Amino acid sequence: MEQLIHLLAYHDFANLKYLEVLQVNEVHKTKYLMSHLINAHTIWNNRILNKDVIIGTFDEHSVDELINRHQINMEHTSELVNKKSLNELITYRNLSGLVFTNSVYDIIYHIINHATYHRAQVAQLWSSNQIKVPSTDYIAFRRTL
Repeated sequence: MEQLIHLLAYHDFANLKYLEVLQVNEVHKTKYLMSHLINAHTIWNNRILNKDVIIGTFDEHSVDELINRHQINMEHTSELVNKKSLNELITYRNLSGLVFTNSVYDIIYHIINHATYHRAQVAQLWSSNQIKVPSTDYIAFRRTL
């Protein structure tokens, strides 16, 4: 569990760094991609909690709303890590209606990995527009602790 808590702290650190840059450097599709990764986090939290999904995967939000949604996601995920067994199996339907079962641990790990993938897409867009990409290497994050 300790490793997952460290990864969630890194996830929080990296997303906040990107949201800071997004506040002043919104390039085509960057807000869309950041909205998607934060929406997906919300959807996965709701699946773990067996709540209805009330947000679209690709709904786009203002940067202020993204920061707020990210903070709520982190609070909910932290509560889940502390209150649920990470081995607990969660059965859910994906957006195509197919039924799957995964552990809480695997779902939370997926949230982190999915965000890393989309942050890389945002980084590529910023780089191609001469916008400085924030350093979000995991090892750099660990050095701040």
